[in-house]
Amino acid sequence: MKKILLKIRKKNYGIGLLELMLAISVIAVMIVISVKYYTSANTEQEATSLVDSYSTIKSAVENYLADNPNSSLPSSNVLQMLVQNGYLPGLFGGISQTSGNANKVTINNNPWGGTITVMPKGSMFTVQQTGIPGAVCNMAYGQIKSTLNTTLGETIVATSTGSTQGEKKAANGCGAVSTITVTYVQ
Repeated sequence: MKKILLKIRKKNYGIGLLELMLAISVIAVMIVISVKYYTSANTEQEATSLVDSYSTIKSAVENYLADNPNSSLPSSNVLQMLVQNGYLPGLFGGISQTSGNANKVTINNNPWGGTITVMPKGSMFTVQQTGIPGAVCNMAYGQIKSTLNTTLGETIVATSTGSTQGEKKAANGCGAVSTITVTYVQ
């Protein structure tokens, strides 16, 4: 009888199946949350980088025109000229020419691999970047738009470039792969 009571009272040490499943599910939820946070932070960083590149190019053009009041932007090779004259930082130094258009260049360290085009347009100039992912376009669009002086005619247009059938575009024009064109006053 004592042996039977000792067997009943004996505790089992270790982890049961229920405890193991609970621990695994908590870890899985933590992984999902961390991946979602990482992708969101990465997209925000890319959008900030995109906005900064527009601001940098605009400032470079304004500085060039302030230093050279009797000249205007050249009709071609604007980015190369700005880099060569020290108006754009080394970030834009890795430029390769795209055949067929002297203003369309590829920035070698552009995070999304698209092209950047700067073209004079009368008393204005346009800066266009292609190959922008949709999520980055959506975040950057509002930030760039808030910096524009619309009373002087500065505009922003986003278009979906790599559209697929049935793709839903945002109200601002951003799609899966987008192009943002900003027109600034010189």
